[in-house]
Amino acid sequence: MKIHCLDPNGINIHEKEANEILEKSLPDSWKGYSSLEMIGKQANAFETDIIIITADRIIVVELKDYNGDLYSRDGKWVIQSGNYEGTRTNGARQVSTAAKILASRIESKLEHKLPMVPWVDKCVVLCGSATNEFLPEDEQKIVFSLEEFKNIGNPKKYIDFFGDSLPHWCTPNNNRKRPNQNLSIWDKFFTNNSADFKPKTFTANGYAITGKALFQHKDKIYSEYRSQRKNDRNYKALMRRWDFTASTIRNNARTPDERELIAYRESKVLGYIDNQDESLKSIHLNLLYTPENATADFVELYEWPRNRLRLNEFIAKNKEKLNPKNRLDIIQIFLSHLARLHEIDVAHRDIGAHSVWVSLPSGISLSNFLTASYPDPKNKTVCNVREYLKHGRVEIPEDLYEDSDGTPYTRDVYLAGAVAHYIAYNRWPKKDEDGVYFWESVENDLFDGILNDWLKTSLNYEAKERFQNINLALDDFNSLIKGITNQENSSLQAFEEYHSDINVYLEYQPLQSISTKGTSMLFRSGNGKTGVKLWNGVSESTSNGGINHHLLTVLGRIQQLKNTEFDNISRIIDFGYNPSMQSLFIAYEWLEGVVWSEWIEKEDTISREELETAIYELLKSTAHIHRLGFIHGDIHPKNIILKNGSPIFIDLIEFSNEGSSYNPSYVPDNFENLSLIARDRYAVVKMALEVADKQNLIHLAEHCRNLIEQPEVSEGDFNRLIDNYKAIVSPPPAKQISIYEIKGRNFKNELEEIESDDGLYYISSKIEKNNHGGLLKLLIVGFKQQVYLHINTDHKFIVRCYPPKPLRHDQFIRKKRKAEIELEGQIILHNGSANHADEFI
Repeated sequence: MKIHCLDPNGINIHEKEANEILEKSLPDSWKGYSSLEMIGKQANAFETDIIIITADRIIVVELKDYNGDLYSRDGKWVIQSGNYEGTRTNGARQVSTAAKILASRIESKLEHKLPMVPWVDKCVVLCGSATNEFLPEDEQKIVFSLEEFKNIGNPKKYIDFFGDSLPHWCTPNNNRKRPNQNLSIWDKFFTNNSADFKPKTFTANGYAITGKALFQHKDKIYSEYRSQRKNDRNYKALMRRWDFTASTIRNNARTPDERELIAYRESKVLGYIDNQDESLKSIHLNLLYTPENATADFVELYEWPRNRLRLNEFIAKNKEKLNPKNRLDIIQIFLSHLARLHEIDVAHRDIGAHSVWVSLPSGISLSNFLTASYPDPKNKTVCNVREYLKHGRVEIPEDLYEDSDGTPYTRDVYLAGAVAHYIAYNRWPKKDEDGVYFWESVENDLFDGILNDWLKTSLNYEAKERFQNINLALDDFNSLIKGITNQENSSLQAFEEYHSDINVYLEYQPLQSISTKGTSMLFRSGNGKTGVKLWNGVSESTSNGGINHHLLTVLGRIQQLKNTEFDNISRIIDFGYNPSMQSLFIAYEWLEGVVWSEWIEKEDTISREELETAIYELLKSTAHIHRLGFIHGDIHPKNIILKNGSPIFIDLIEFSNEGSSYNPSYVPDNFENLSLIARDRYAVVKMALEVADKQNLIHLAEHCRNLIEQPEVSEGDFNRLIDNYKAIVSPPPAKQISIYEIKGRNFKNELEEIESDDGLYYISSKIEKNNHGGLLKLLIVGFKQQVYLHINTDHKFIVRCYPPKPLRHDQFIRKKRKAEIELEGQIILHNGSANHADEFI
């Protein structure tokens, strides 16, 4: 069977594999169409994996790659594997809806073009290890394994799965009416019909790919795409799609553990970097999403590098605009970013055009830390697959010639030297016959040979003859360019837009200082309307003559806050850096309010409704600042004030060269392994818990306590707390349930409850006669246990009872399905001298 795939990029690995199997297995007279999305209003649109045209009907097929036990609960499908349990869309309902919509669209669009409108059938095909065994009977009928479905070309199997009769109005009574005899009509309808269908767009975590791959690894291990949120185009991300079936890596990524080592490597490196210094977040693309499981087509999402291009694109676009000073500025910033990484023992090891992003005048971000080395606490490395993972197409001398003096840092020096050459001269260094870069002087050199020695050292074949790390390379570079340009002015050009000649003491005439900490001060203006934070003794340059990137990052962050309309921070009136006074300042609207820690002590004057509302607003506000791209990093009750019941964040901007500060009471024990955004979520949930405990908000307290006891308060958990807040705070009253006590000699002395299935038990019965009258044998099935009882029906007396036995989940599903009676209530067993259960009987 030929399958026409509208867009191979729109489908997963398991869908591609299923397509290949079905193409080989199903009859040549049939035809399939895959990667389809029907266009229409929400109720009349759908995505589907395959539509198959057979001899008597159309089959809509939904492919599901599920592994573990699959069962149905509350209208959802649930996958259970070991300790893992996750909900999924009910595939049976999904495909049934799609089939109905397609049938309606065919009837409205093709009724007059086809000899007969065909029957539209449906099914779900399971591609993983899951089976339909534990699904309800009605769903089992349309759920098959891929192994089963590939054989439906056999007429007997076809009839077994789909039946041998159709409604009279759609039963083909001659060859002309058979769907597969009208393939030209179906081709046009499914593949050349932009009004009704378009190729399915690949999505991950709500983000959809837009356009073709921006970048593909040289061995096709992964590709990177621009993507945007399906329901809000303002949110963009860089999507990386892995293909662990690629030939070069397949043998090293067969098991989940092998794939996890590779797939989660970059997220672990970035987590380490960000925990060393908050300002380092500005030098790399930040991770937005990684899935829980490392499947064969793993997907990551990174923040979109706005206004930045990959190095090769940037040079191609701007090479005519760049003068020598611009080029030196870019090289200097690039080297300073790498130097900061080397200071915290991180080496990139795959620096190249694909991993350097640039914007004018000298903005730089780094990406693709897949093969980076860092102080991994678990000492797991990717050394055995580094050669496959790296994209750089150049050989590094110490790898090629087995130079034992090479280190991760000398490798970075070598690769950074090549990048600097490319930025300086619009071309890479020359390669020898082994594909290794080497230094050769450049004709018509813009820099009159000043960079020669530096490049020659950086690109030296022998590792011990190079700069031993980027810090040394940067120091040498800085000393070189001081001699050929006004380096002080050029390298500090980025600060000019933030320069201010305001003397805050004259401008705001403070009455008194509210607080002083080291060289920083907080005071209130003379008219009482403005708060001013001032940091003295701040230089634009570092001790080695480079740019103070931490200062530049903070100034950029203040500018973003000033430009953002956000009700939960004080309005920023002015800010800037005064170079003559070497001071950074920020002036903001002074808001009268009560600090959160003081407000919650006023329990006699605060209503329960006000407390619940304040907590809800705090949760929402925190999520909002995160969505805007800001992180507080030090949330605690004295950093929140309440004004008219609304929380206002203070100290959102802090400047310190000593790393990020934190309140030890509002970070978890493992805070050093968590991102600052995760610390924010923990702190806010901890504050909500404190209020809930104090004010007896029992249900909210229990929920928050469960969250902070986890290794991390995840973004999903945090958003669910907000979305379900009302139901969590005030859950619906519990239903009055019947309690059935059953006494028996074979039960434990202490009370033992048989756990129900959401309040239900399932009972199977069998009636026998004996010399003492009728005997009713009952099997009572709970969620994890079962109990046998024998009851004398004449005297309503329990003749015999058996101790409860544990149940596996598959056993529970089978016995639930066979049960004759559903009993609502609570069953409690305890030891007694008489076998009785009057209420139960």
